[in-house]
Amino acid sequence: MPEDDGRINGVNLGGWLVLERWMTPGLFRASGEEDEIWLHRSTDPAELERLLRRHRDTYITEDDFRAISAHGLNLVRIPVPFFIFGDVPGHPGCVEYLDRAFDWAERAGLKVLIDLHTVPGSQNGFDNGGLTGVVRWHTTPRQVAFALDVLERLARRYRDRPALYGIEVLNEPVDRLTYLMSPSSSRAKDPGEARGSGHVPMRFLKRFYRAAYRWLRPVLGDGPVIVFHDGFRLNRWRGWFVREGMRGVIIDTHAYLVMSERPEVLFRILPDAWLMRWYRLFAAWGARRIRRAARFTPVMVGEWCVANGLAARMGECGAQGEVASVDASGGAFDGYGAFGDGGADVGDGASGDVGSRAGDAGAGVRRPPRAPAPSNAPAPPSRPPPGSGRSPPPPPPPPAGGRGGGFLCSGGRQARGAVCQIRGAVKRGGPGGAGPRPPPRRRRAVYLRVAAMQLDAWNVSAGQVYWSYRLRGGRGEFDRLAPPAPGMGDGDAAVMDDTRLDPWDLRHVWHAGWMG
Repeated sequence: MPEDDGRINGVNLGGWLVLERWMTPGLFRASGEEDEIWLHRSTDPAELERLLRRHRDTYITEDDFRAISAHGLNLVRIPVPFFIFGDVPGHPGCVEYLDRAFDWAERAGLKVLIDLHTVPGSQNGFDNGGLTGVVRWHTTPRQVAFALDVLERLARRYRDRPALYGIEVLNEPVDRLTYLMSPSSSRAKDPGEARGSGHVPMRFLKRFYRAAYRWLRPVLGDGPVIVFHDGFRLNRWRGWFVREGMRGVIIDTHAYLVMSERPEVLFRILPDAWLMRWYRLFAAWGARRIRRAARFTPVMVGEWCVANGLAARMGECGAQGEVASVDASGGAFDGYGAFGDGGADVGDGASGDVGSRAGDAGAGVRRPPRAPAPSNAPAPPSRPPPGSGRSPPPPPPPPAGGRGGGFLCSGGRQARGAVCQIRGAVKRGGPGGAGPRPPPRRRRAVYLRVAAMQLDAWNVSAGQVYWSYRLRGGRGEFDRLAPPAPGMGDGDAAVMDDTRLDPWDLRHVWHAGWMG
């Protein structure tokens, strides 16, 4: 996916410094907890240190930065926790890993967007916000001030690093509709801790964004950009950033196709052709919203994915071997079990294997030409140099937390943690089966079409960042994936068995050729 026009074309390094159970279930297995804060609270401190160090040392390495660059990407968005500096008791810091990331990025020719993904008391109640079912950060001035202090310290530490593209002030502060619709809002482990929770009001969010800008811009100077998530309210910002006199800013919106497949009971019975038409409408609607917002302030799609229910419908999930569909109603986008665990006992990022789970397919449509970046967009990162590169248990219950509900990713990655439910009557082929599994080419064709229509829609933005680079399993699991089918060239790299592949993992997408 090389870029010739200098637009942002990146990938998120999710699951590395901010843990999400659906991405690294092995880390949560012993404790049984649903989110990172409770994992820290319930684990012996010495064991927690060992667990996190082993994970952080192996989940992402310099080889991954080389691979990202070699595939033509130019930016990594790195989610970081509020305890990154190690000054919050009970929560081991990780700033040394961010230091390494900058070293690796500079050697690979990549830019880095630092993303403050969690804050004390949580800004959304999703597991990706660190504390499921709790949204009280904005009600406590001391916690708000702490978040601003973390942002300033990050800016001072990295402002002189050539790889710094910018800092994202806060990931996915939740709006009223998303908070009311999200299953995670009622799943706090300690109801007392969640007492007083509620959505982050627009009035407060504007005050916080104004303060963050005034703290960051003098430190960063005029170069690095400051990124503000739309809070699932993209078209409510209009000219606010301009009126505030903010320069070098970008609005981040998150757009997941699976979030449009609601109510799930309806989309499960739609004919394939109808579903594909719906996808086209969703992408066009998203592009219109982005274009409208970008008249005032540049917009980037900071999280997106090729995952979709139509491709999952063509795959297999779990031991039953029936056609799977995505149940996006109760999962957390950042809950584990995206497209099913397939009965796999997956590792923690240092060991394990990838379970058999449904893949989402891709379609043989060439990627459309790129539109020029908005003229008022801050300078994008430069393009990197070429080559700088059991019996199975039933599916687990949906995790607490996730990215809330909504539409153009109102609720972000909620569906990403959706568990792959066994539905339908089409059995796996072979002895006892009722028919052959749809060939990988058909799934690949769906994926390719879905990827092309989304990338075409995101052309009106300042760029896009895929979620995510890698998911569960150990470092060796990717090497054990089936190779491309014989006779398939790099441009037509369909795998013989893509049921082990996950569309949320960009490495798998590359391996299967799901984006061409």
